[in-house]
Amino acid sequence: MSVRIAVPTRGRPHFGTVEQLERITRAAGLPPAKFFPSHLSSADARNQIVRWVMEQTTDDVLMCDDDVVPPDDILRLASHGKDIVAAPVMIMQPQVNLPFFNIYRTEGDGYMPLDMQYALKGLHRADAVGTGAIFITRRVLHALKPVFDFVSDEWGVMTRSEDLSFCEKAVRAGFEIHADFDVPCEHMATVGLLAHHYKLVDAVGKMMRRPA
Repeated sequence: MSVRIAVPTRGRPHFGTVEQLERITRAAGLPPAKFFPSHLSSADARNQIVRWVMEQTTDDVLMCDDDVVPPDDILRLASHGKDIVAAPVMIMQPQVNLPFFNIYRTEGDGYMPLDMQYALKGLHRADAVGTGAIFITRRVLHALKPVFDFVSDEWGVMTRSEDLSFCEKAVRAGFEIHADFDVPCEHMATVGLLAHHYKLVDAVGKMMRRPA
């Protein structure tokens, strides 16, 4: 398998991520996952990975964030013959009641979670994905420079994160984006428990409320 695993990190990767990636690479006979620390931005760490892959290897890349714990079979992302395949990673946002997977469809000038995503299995097309765990071929990396960057408004306020910006550039360049719902990943995120409790209570109340 011609793929390398790389981890963009803020310098303190979760032990579960380190342990699992060591297990995965050893079982597959791959070199150990390579960690790329950056205190500047997530885009900087990802672009360091791109430069390393393109200049020092002949491989494709599977990026895994330092707080994402992938399943044992995460390397199946590289087996579909597709250029971009993400693994669903559960995330939270302040305006949303429940955690959801970072796999999206377009809506207006923004994005919404892919419909019926909790019930999906196998490989599905998406308009955009998060990059918590993602396989990208060399030809994508070669076509997009810089591969990862932020999009900001005239005040410098970010309007697109580096993962959504990457997806938009990839689509404009003619690449398709897929997600494999058979390999969801654990996300070792820190959340406010009280706020999370209130969101869950509100969500359950909406589900239990009888229609007027």
